[in-house]
Order: sequence, then structure tokens, then C-alpha cells
Amino acid sequence: MLKKAFLILNTVFAWTVTVIIFVSHCLISMAISRFYQDSEWMIMRLAAVFLKASLWIDRMPITVIGSENIPSEGNFILVSNHQSHLDIAVFICSIKRKFSFLAKKELLDVPFLGWDLRAQGHIAVDRHNHRSAIKEMQRVEGMLKNGKSIIIFPEGTRTDTGKMGSFKKGAFVMSVHTGVPVIPCRIEGTYHCLNKNSWIISPGPIKLTLYPPIYPHLSEDPKAEIQRLMLESEALIGKDPFEQ
Repeated sequence: MLKKAFLILNTVFAWTVTVIIFVSHCLISMAISRFYQDSEWMIMRLAAVFLKASLWIDRMPITVIGSENIPSEGNFILVSNHQSHLDIAVFICSIKRKFSFLAKKELLDVPFLGWDLRAQGHIAVDRHNHRSAIKEMQRVEGMLKNGKSIIIFPEGTRTDTGKMGSFKKGAFVMSVHTGVPVIPCRIEGTYHCLNKNSWIISPGPIKLTLYPPIYPHLSEDPKAEIQRLMLESEALIGKDPFEQ
């Protein structure tokens, strides 16, 4: 009973802190965007500062292993398991290079959040419209060819159980089409802190492991190369049991 009461009080406190910090970040970012035309990177780094403060207050320390596997030059496609809404915050806090993630189009209509996603240069995708989604993927491929880095969760949605689901091939198709390497990433701990089936926030450690880049090869059989990239990434990301 006491444990349940603590979790409820902790959740109310954590969400209150998160909302205050998020709104403060948005207001400051709005001011920055008015005075600086190319402000995406500045706003993302500001978001990292605010998110680190929020996670620290909520007692969710992040450990990053393999930071050296993020190249200092050239772009990349991060592919990761998807445990929680917190996963994006973990990447923003941990990756010191500019990148964008694919967000559900509906999120653009959420007050403050939609504006913040646009301001940081993230990409909206309509997952319910197959034709539109294909066009968006082609647009993202164009961005990759122009040097943009992105993060994709190949499972397509957050896990219901804490276990990794099967991968969809979109990220690996784009890697083969553009020649941009894939960097497999494994997140542990965020499912415990905030899972898909509850709004309860629980303190706990978070671990992000970044594996070496996997480069696509020129091949007479692109489908086989896509399959290779997907299987190698899936094997790395899922090779150890996830924290429940």
C-alpha cells in the first residue's frame, strides 16, 4: 500500500516537473527562433539540457556505452528498440550530433509539442495513410542523401511487454538506397520507468548501448542486402535480455 502511494505521489511530482520544464523550454525556444533563422540545432541542445534536468530530478540516470561509435563526420541512421515515450528524450540527451526522428503526424496538433517538434526539425509521418507514408519515406531518403541523420524505431511502435518485437524493413531500405550506414542501438530501463500501458512513473537507471555502424554494400541483390542489415541489427539489439 505504501509502495503504491509512493508511486502515485512520485508520478504526480514527476509529471508536474516535466510539464513545467517542457513549457519553459518551449517558451525560450520560441524566443530563440524569432532571432535566429537556423535555430534547430540550438533548440535541440537546449532541449537536451532541460531533459537532463527533468530525468535527474525524476531519478532516472542515463548510462551511455559506445559513444565512440557515433561518427564525428558523415550522417547515419540510428535504429533502436522502442520501450517508452522516454526513449526519444534519452537519445536527445545522449547523442551530441544533430539528428531527426520520425514522429506521428497527430503529434503536430498537440499544443506546444507540435511546435517544438517542428522547431527541432523532426519529421512528421502519417502512418495511417500508406500512400502518404511512402511519399514521406521518399522525402526522408532525399534528406539522407543531403546529409541529414535520423533515428527510426523499426518495431514501429512501443513494446507492450518490455520484449523487442519484430523489425519492419523501412530503415534498412533507406540505408541501401542512400548508402548511409545503420547504427544499431539498444535501450534498457525506460520500460520500467514509463511503459506503454500506464502513466505511472517509476525511478530507475536507463542504459543506452550504441553499436558500431553497419555499412550497406553495393549488391546485385538489394533485397538480400536489406535483409542482411535488418538481421544483423536485430541480432545486436536483441542479444541480451531487456530489463523488465
